[in-house]
Amino acid sequence: LSIQRPAGRQTLVQTVHGPTTVQRGKDLGRVATVIGTGGVLAHGGAPLSALSGAVRACAEAGALGPRSAKFYLDANYTLFACGLLGGREPNVALRLAKKSMDPLFEELGNGVFVG
Repeated sequence: LSIQRPAGRQTLVQTVHGPTTVQRGKDLGRVATVIGTGGVLAHGGAPLSALSGAVRACAEAGALGPRSAKFYLDANYTLFACGLLGGREPNVALRLAKKSMDPLFEELGNGVFVG
């Protein structure tokens, strides 16, 4: 649900020229990375299952969410600090953020990733 809210959607609208598709909101279809943070994900039993649901839920609901993505977990709650640090030291903040993310996927080849 958390990704369905910011994702736009396409709807079929009847016009005087016939039916046409209208997009409302942002198309997040090209988002390639989903990062999960928070207690439920960090301490729950299946963070990859919860995060990969973002892709499935949008596809089922018709939302313009990610079509496929790599998934990471901010298990140590580092992203908030990186955001604060980014105002003064953006390069340091980016390196810290990248270093602190736990990958939740495995590449099978041909661009196919699984958890």
